[in-house]
Formats: sequence, C-alpha cells, structure tokens
Amino acid sequence: MSSEIQTVPPVERLAYQIPDACVASGLGRSTIYNAITARELAVLKVGKRTLIEAAELKRWLATKRAA
Repeated sequence: MSSEIQTVPPVERLAYQIPDACVASGLGRSTIYNAITARELAVLKVGKRTLIEAAELKRWLATKRAA
C-alpha cells in the first residue's frame, strides 16, 4: 500500500473579497473602501459579496506608483 500525497497546484485568484484584497495589497480596509467610494477602484457585486477583480486591483495599485 502506497501512501502518496497528491498536491494541488495553487490556483490564481480571479477576484478578492475586501479582506483578501487588503492582504494581497498590504493596504488597510479604509484605504480600499476610500478608493471604492472615490470610484478609483471598481468592484463587482455577487449576491451580498463585494469583489475586486485581481486585474483591477493591480491596475489601481499601478496608478499609485511614485513618479
């Protein structure tokens, strides 16, 4: 009997919930929510969940680069 452990490769996330977007970006909730309120960061609503697409989070962060 062989006891092989199968590992599943990590899946690239397509979208983040707000707490996950905070972890992924290293920013706080208020910063994320302020960007959403200012319409700098677009969100999706799926049921009651607010999601930020990974590409959108990357795009928004790129606009914050220091000149």
